[in-house]
Amino acid sequence: MSFKLSLLKKTKVSSKKNYQQAARLGRGFGGLRPFEALKDACPVVKASYLWLTVSEQLKEIIGPEVHYQWFKQVRPVVIAENTLLLETTTHLSAQWIHCHYQELVDTLLSVHDRNISALFMSKEDRRGVRKNR
Repeated sequence: MSFKLSLLKKTKVSSKKNYQQAARLGRGFGGLRPFEALKDACPVVKASYLWLTVSEQLKEIIGPEVHYQWFKQVRPVVIAENTLLLETTTHLSAQWIHCHYQELVDTLLSVHDRNISALFMSKEDRRGVRKNR
């Protein structure tokens, strides 16, 4: 009986390791990359997942200090019409990110979906867009 139990534990551990490795390689969702597995998900869920992934990649590339300064307060809003809408705290930070990091962010996004690009907007800008509709 204990032999079966130990064999079962070993099997679970090894399958967990395999799953973690597959997830790191982007194959932990039935052979699909994680973003492809979310194709039928709500646009807000897609935006959150995609930004979480890209934000972590950004942190590794630009360093934690710069990431903290410019990207910590960025919030994903939605994906619509192949655009990932990202909200910043101020208009200045939206402009700064656009001028200095837009190409890098779009490149990282293209790894997940070639057609998606980022749009950084401040909270004030988003309110202005809503009022003008």
